[in-house]
Amino acid sequence: MSAIQVVHPAFAETTDRNWYAVYTRHSHERTVRDAFASRGIESYLPTYSVRRRRVNRCTVELTVPIFPTYIFARTAWADHARILEVPSVISIVGFGSKRPIIPETEIEALRFALTLENKTPHPYLNVGERVHIRSGPLEGLSGIVLRKGNNLRIVLSVQLIMQSVVVDVKQCDLGPFGYQS
Repeated sequence: MSAIQVVHPAFAETTDRNWYAVYTRHSHERTVRDAFASRGIESYLPTYSVRRRRVNRCTVELTVPIFPTYIFARTAWADHARILEVPSVISIVGFGSKRPIIPETEIEALRFALTLENKTPHPYLNVGERVHIRSGPLEGLSGIVLRKGNNLRIVLSVQLIMQSVVVDVKQCDLGPFGYQS
């Protein structure tokens, strides 16, 4: 009788190409993205716009990574050495020799959330009320709800790298976690 090995879903390869979080040197995310593109490695660098005041008192609008020092790469694990060969890449995020896969749904939710207005980085939260979005443009997703003044905001998290983004939502679009529409 053979033993059955149970593999956690985050470590099970679902296709031959999966998303992985890549940790980079500080402020080298764009350089790594461009190097990935020149090597034919699919990548995603989530960004947002921010206004900054320079020393000379000029205000400029910059596009900056929403998760500093992280970029996402999609490749077969057999080709992971190509990622590690890129200058300014420190490592592929993982635990020991295991490299958790980021589900395609998390990447797509992040891409969609970043098309909405009023997006800003947010500290990763372990506490707070988890809700299900039952209507609106983010329907079907779940996240942690916050209140900012009279507005509600929802925190969407990429659990593997412990990073989050917060977007505005309407209270009528939210339901209790586990809600099925």
